[in-house]
Amino acid sequence: QMCIRDSTHIEEMLKLKALDQYKDQLLASVTHELRTPLNCIIPMITEVIDDPRIPELPKELSLKPALNSAQLLMNIVNDILDYSRYKRNKLTLNFGEFDLQEKMEEIYRLFEIQCKHLSLIHI
Repeated sequence: QMCIRDSTHIEEMLKLKALDQYKDQLLASVTHELRTPLNCIIPMITEVIDDPRIPELPKELSLKPALNSAQLLMNIVNDILDYSRYKRNKLTLNFGEFDLQEKMEEIYRLFEIQCKHLSLIHI
């Protein structure tokens, strides 16, 4: 706890608290705005990947990495929303199983694409 002896400090603390609340509101607003297009993009890419008329090579080289990137961005957006919920004491945890090997392969593919794009590797 802090002992405030000067009214200037109180005013500064109130301003900082207001700025912190504004930051939290802005983060929540921006993340909700990002979710809207992502909720459209992810199903559309999934639909194209599932289309048997599309050859496998473009799916593997472009569509699946694009889907993984969109899902990664959605996870980041959800993490920010979780932080917002945490700040308001409204966070709930959901436990579930996942395939660690599959997740590691997804991460590897995303890094591989980025490294190729940045000319860090030549495959």
